[in-house]
Amino acid sequence: MIALDGSPLAESALLPTAKLSAALSAPLPGALHLARVLPFSSDFVYGQDDTFTRAKRQAKQEAQTYLQTIKQQLSVQANVQISISIATRLDTAETLITLAETGKGDGLLRVMESCDIIALATHGRSRPARWVMGSITERLLGATRLPLLVVRPQCVGEFPAS
Repeated sequence: MIALDGSPLAESALLPTAKLSAALSAPLPGALHLARVLPFSSDFVYGQDDTFTRAKRQAKQEAQTYLQTIKQQLSVQANVQISISIATRLDTAETLITLAETGKGDGLLRVMESCDIIALATHGRSRPARWVMGSITERLLGATRLPLLVVRPQCVGEFPAS
């Protein structure tokens, strides 16, 4: 599973992970799951159609388009089967762990099989920024039982989405 946040920096984990999956799965194609967690509450009241709900719906549509674009581009470059999922939860790290370890997404529905590894790029924030922003990578390292492939990009934009 590759965790993406929509940034070119996060996309730098795509090619290394695809190559690793293809190499470990040869001669069969590898398998990747692209995951995007949107920082929205998963609570919803039937019939609710306020500004927040519309923003959430628009963000999910944009994330779907983004992941489909990445999927199409990556399928041309690597011998891997690709699936995607979008989750809406406030706790990104916990959501990624649940998705990777159990295959369950929003509403705890099974959206995929469990994963063998979680891949992501690190933003490499310094101490003050990490204190303010937190570190998804650091939280994953301390909480998941799965191995992590952490990519520290040398330059942003190795795999452009557009």
